[in-house]
Amino acid sequence: VFPVRFLTNICTPPPLLVKERDLKSEIDAETAHKIIANITTAFIEIQLGGKPEYWEFMHDAVRATNTTVQPVIRAYELEGFYQFRPPCYDNPPSAACQVGCPWTEQ
Repeated sequence: VFPVRFLTNICTPPPLLVKERDLKSEIDAETAHKIIANITTAFIEIQLGGKPEYWEFMHDAVRATNTTVQPVIRAYELEGFYQFRPPCYDNPPSAACQVGCPWTEQ
């Protein structure tokens, strides 16, 4: 998964309620399509034994993804999201399970 920064929706045309209520993209659909095409091309080229520049491009895309989603991941960790670590319930607390909500315990 590679989020495209500043892009919210590229349906053409978007449904009425999406158009009226969704966040507005900061890039146009053509630019978004080019970004997505570049990522897709790099992925396919790598699967076919692609050139080093495709690996570099994909590495940069992965790094950008990490930068983009890291605050969301941190928020999930702080709220004690059970999909990251299951609840301890009757088990003794350990690093393998979640006890409480770290956010409220601070």
